[in-house]
Amino acid sequence: MHALSRLLVQCVSTRCGNDSAFIRGFLVQVFQSLRESGFQADLCSWSVLSMSSFLQRAPESLAVASLACLFCSVSQSPLIRSLLQHVVYRTEKVIVSKDFGQEMFDPRLFWLPAIHFFLNESLAPELKAMFLSVLESIPSHPYAPLATLCCTLAAQQVQVQVQVQPLDSETLA
Repeated sequence: MHALSRLLVQCVSTRCGNDSAFIRGFLVQVFQSLRESGFQADLCSWSVLSMSSFLQRAPESLAVASLACLFCSVSQSPLIRSLLQHVVYRTEKVIVSKDFGQEMFDPRLFWLPAIHFFLNESLAPELKAMFLSVLESIPSHPYAPLATLCCTLAAQQVQVQVQVQPLDSETLA
């Protein structure tokens, strides 16, 4: 995971320029290999621990786009991973447009993979708490609405799990 952290530094570095697309593609391949090797839980842990590094990117829209790429890349869902190409395309538009004073990235492309990541069953409760803590530490859009939405969905998910749990023999006695 130390090697992933070093790659992360290169990926979020503002000086990496055109190399960022290569590094991002390489990271996706590494994530896929780790998933296939049974390291999904470690990958989730590393992702949450690395969120604050991604949030340091400037402008903020580039930080949001980078986090969206991260969450798409680590997802076990082929549907969420399929969003990555579109997210990367939009990220490149943000990079190009920042020279013209525009910092636009569709927050929905961030929220969908982020919510999916947060609701992932393999994400330990302490990592979910850390995920929310990182988002809540930045009270601006799009982080604050995402933190609120994740809390609401997590509460609903717990209610559904409680209602669906089968009765055991002790409960019936």
